Amino acid sequence: VYAVAQTNCVMFRSRVTTWVNLFLAFTLLGASVTCVYFPSERLFWPTVFGFFFYFPAQCLPPLGMSCFELKNYCSTAGDQWMRKQYHHVDCSLQGQTCVQLLMTWILITPWVMPRVVHMHGIWVWILCVFIGWTTMYRLVTKEAVYDFEETLYRVFLLSGVLLVSCHTKYMLERGHRTKFKHDMQQAESTKRMFAILEFMVPSHVIPQMLTNPEEPIAKSIRHVSILILVIDDFDRHTREKTPTQLLRFLNEQFTNIDKVCVDNNVTKIETVGEEYVACVGVLPEDIRTCEERGHGPLLDRLLSAARQLFELQGKSVRYKMGAHSGPIDAGVIGTKLPRYRLFGDTINSAARMMQKGLPGQLQFGEATYADLSPEWQEKVEYRGEVEMKGKGSVKAYTFSPKMAQDVAQPQRRQGRLQFSYRGTITAHLYTDGSLTPKVRLEVPSVRERADSADEVEQDAQREALERDFTMRFDDMLQSMRATSSRRVCLLRELEGFTPEMEEEWQQWQHENTLTHKAQRRFALMALLVMGISAIELQFVVQIQVWRYPHPLYKSRWRWPVYVFSRMLVVLLQMLWWYAASTLECIKTSPKKTQAVLMATICLSVVLLYIGYDAILFSDTSAYRTYVRFTNNFRSPEDQFLSLNFVVLYYISMRTHNLTFYQSLCFVPLTVLIAALHEIYSSLYPEQPRWETAFSDKAIFLLFAQTLINAAISHEDENKSRARFKAQKAVRTTSTRTKDILDKLMPPLVVEELRNLRPGAPLPSHQYRHATIAQSDLCGFTELASKKKPTEVVRFMGELFGAFDVLTDKWQICKVETIGDAYIAGMAEKPLTRTNSPIAVVQFGLDLVRAVDVWARDLGVNVACRVGVHYGECIGGIVGNAMQRYHLFGHFLVVMDTLEATSLEGRLQVSTACKKEVERQLRDDPAASVERLIFVPREGQELKTSKGEIHSFGEVGGPTFLVDSDQPLRRH
Repeated sequence: VYAVAQTNCVMFRSRVTTWVNLFLAFTLLGASVTCVYFPSERLFWPTVFGFFFYFPAQCLPPLGMSCFELKNYCSTAGDQWMRKQYHHVDCSLQGQTCVQLLMTWILITPWVMPRVVHMHGIWVWILCVFIGWTTMYRLVTKEAVYDFEETLYRVFLLSGVLLVSCHTKYMLERGHRTKFKHDMQQAESTKRMFAILEFMVPSHVIPQMLTNPEEPIAKSIRHVSILILVIDDFDRHTREKTPTQLLRFLNEQFTNIDKVCVDNNVTKIETVGEEYVACVGVLPEDIRTCEERGHGPLLDRLLSAARQLFELQGKSVRYKMGAHSGPIDAGVIGTKLPRYRLFGDTINSAARMMQKGLPGQLQFGEATYADLSPEWQEKVEYRGEVEMKGKGSVKAYTFSPKMAQDVAQPQRRQGRLQFSYRGTITAHLYTDGSLTPKVRLEVPSVRERADSADEVEQDAQREALERDFTMRFDDMLQSMRATSSRRVCLLRELEGFTPEMEEEWQQWQHENTLTHKAQRRFALMALLVMGISAIELQFVVQIQVWRYPHPLYKSRWRWPVYVFSRMLVVLLQMLWWYAASTLECIKTSPKKTQAVLMATICLSVVLLYIGYDAILFSDTSAYRTYVRFTNNFRSPEDQFLSLNFVVLYYISMRTHNLTFYQSLCFVPLTVLIAALHEIYSSLYPEQPRWETAFSDKAIFLLFAQTLINAAISHEDENKSRARFKAQKAVRTTSTRTKDILDKLMPPLVVEELRNLRPGAPLPSHQYRHATIAQSDLCGFTELASKKKPTEVVRFMGELFGAFDVLTDKWQICKVETIGDAYIAGMAEKPLTRTNSPIAVVQFGLDLVRAVDVWARDLGVNVACRVGVHYGECIGGIVGNAMQRYHLFGHFLVVMDTLEATSLEGRLQVSTACKKEVERQLRDDPAASVERLIFVPREGQELKTSKGEIHSFGEVGGPTFLVDSDQPLRRH
């Protein structure tokens, strides 16, 4: 009765401790989930320490049963769970369940601990907790179930597992650092190009240019105000200055104007020669302001900018300015050298206001005056009616420096970004000793360092600009990520993967994870199996395992089965080692390779289990009789073998970083291993029972290991897919940005900008052998006046797109588009890689043909005239914003005159161009694909279509019309 009472008491305490264990376990799990969704260092470390103490504590009294209780009160228990625990002597810290639980925890710590340095603290835990608690337990209970050698082996096993975990964490951390550094360098390189791109086009059109590079960009805007500024008497500066001095002069003027525009949040559109075009109302935020508060606040900024522009004028430099308000169509024209253009009557009216304006003043019409606030209306003066081409008499108002003196000084909006960060083109990368390269941005629109508040404010402003720029760049990358309606519940990062991306990711994952250092992994796995097998074989011989019968085969076959299965495992690893080093298909066929690899891993696990089953003997009746198990309650001698299998099984699952769905294949494999013995016993009940070497708790932990592996693979795959999408977005952005930059400027100039030293001046180039063609569309102005602005944008896109194709055909650099004029040509590097005047002339002939084909297909009366000149010019970048690579010098005046005085549907060249073409033909008769015929122009002078007269001396002598043996126009 006393024994029964004691047994019932132990059973009751067991049930109570079970509920206590569940409470502690769920508390720690809840804290873990909280750390995942609400990261907190204060909660994280107590939770980790809780797990480190909970796992060993639940194996000792009072949370667990002692070996004494297990022996005396559970040997006859009706609970099958306890009976198996009794037969496996599964108690104390050395028990199978506890050691397996501790190994599982140590194996997953690489994904728990933040850094590899924290892993070394587990050595202290093994010394103080596992060894210390074991020693105290034996001193208190006087139990001798596990002898010193068995305890020492378990310490050795835990230490080996910890070494594996430390190495895993080290490789994970090093891989993360390497990937982070590579990704950051790639992102910063793209960011640098993106920063340059923001100097070229408005930032609000960049996403569409990058995401849909082939799609035209056009938008109708209801209300804008356009300001056009021109340097008055610019011809005088052209005559008085050398090309280099002229470039420096323009750069100084436009840089100052850029600063004024940034200070007042006025959008720069473009510069054309000595003209500067700016606008308010085209940016998305301006459109919202106009809808919410009207157009008045936008005009206030424009007139404030005009007031500051008056201050830039001097005795030698005066500006003529015109403005107009109204609707506009804005779009990006051309696939090569794309430009953000404004189309419609509003910009034409602004140009007329500028042309008929007075030097040193701003002139605008009634539409702009009506939008002004009453305060500003009092500051302007009614000029009267002004005759304008195509408009008749128009009422005009002026705003002059004298009136601007009465305007209150507005507060400067230093550093206000509109399209981009308005610094200099010398944005550059640097490394400050850290792993992360950064983009250094110059603070814009600060007149002088001495005028700023202090350096602290400047630093804060710079940081704000960097954050703003980084935010725009990150938004750009986000918009570049592929979108898809595909949704999945298991892999969140699978969302957005197109079938093409899925194939790319599989190949990328295969090359960067599975096949990366695959030979090393197979070799290490083979060495590990051989090392453990050598230790186990010594045990097999020492224990004479062939003395114990096996339910499936004769006892003498135990060790041959073990040796043969291990040899097969090692052979499989070596075959893969050889294949990974010699077969190219291993890298090029990810699906087949991974399928075969997965089958190999599963086969290896099965072979490992068969080998261990062959040398496990503690559950046989002969062993129990031989060691007098019932009288001497002690641990089975072969228990460490099952622990070895657990380690090898986990390492097999984690060695090759399999995908989530592949890792799920181990779940049915684990179920098969756990249920194999029961299945055999149910199929062959008359045969001796085939016992498993694992207790129920050990099987549960083995299954938990498999699920943990699947969870880790799930998270790894999500991270891999997220990184792939991020890298693809960066690569796509980088590629498309580079393509756009190469189209915005000559490719060699873009490369020069990328390599520009910090603080270095913008590049300029002297060209001594330039051949440039300029075309104009005859009849297009009349056609455009009868069409809607959106149709005009489409027409321009079609024509300039055809011209862009011709530049690729003849390897010519597109230089500029001005209205319906198209300028392209060749020169020395960096304008073009090759220089051929014949190619430029043939390109000009093809322009005439392309326009003729387009016009006839559309049924409109439009033709093309072209002028080509050869000589010297200078190229360079002017201004800080919306920068372009311009050509300057008297050369362009000659080229413009040649184009303006050419005949409709014909190409006219200068004497210098004719001589250079003839020289090239003498050197290389095959340089021209068609026979060129130069016909001298008749008469004593040249006349434009508008009746303007030019002498031959203005263009360097007689000119020639170019005929060909191939027709220019269809008849």
